[in-house]
Amino acid sequence: MSAQYRNPIYVNPVMELLDPVVSGLIMPEWRRLDAILKALILKNFTAGGHEDGFLHGGETYCLKKPFYLRGAQISPIHFSLFDDAEFYRQCRDDLKRDIKKLRQSLTVVLPRCRDKQDLRDAFPEVLIRYIPELQSLARSREEGHLLESTPVLHRQFEQAVKIALAYTANQLIY
Repeated sequence: MSAQYRNPIYVNPVMELLDPVVSGLIMPEWRRLDAILKALILKNFTAGGHEDGFLHGGETYCLKKPFYLRGAQISPIHFSLFDDAEFYRQCRDDLKRDIKKLRQSLTVVLPRCRDKQDLRDAFPEVLIRYIPELQSLARSREEGHLLESTPVLHRQFEQAVKIALAYTANQLIY
């Protein structure tokens, strides 16, 4: 039986908020990185590379799924674009790391919430805009209050808030 047909052992409806919140915060950054990659592929093609992508650091970079490139002779990126490709790779890796940190921090706090008011109080203010049903509720306690008894988790949560604030600021810039 495949995983998609199995019933989950434990389902917490609060956890369903995680993906829309993280993707709402991160999608503008993914679109920015896609634009950088598209420009990089075009520059590489102009310099004599393959029109669909390039190789860099042992990875294939393309806008299509690698399945569609099966059999194509993808060459390494043109040497003049090496620094640009390295910049893109670093930005992509940073984004993936930040997504993981955000998901991990929110995964710790969400199961502790019992109702919408707990969610409103626990969630960072910067992320409330991605949850329309919580916007009308007033905050009654400080954000992350459910983690105050666990200092390590509270620090992790504060780091997630800083990451969310940074991506929100980037949305204003780009």
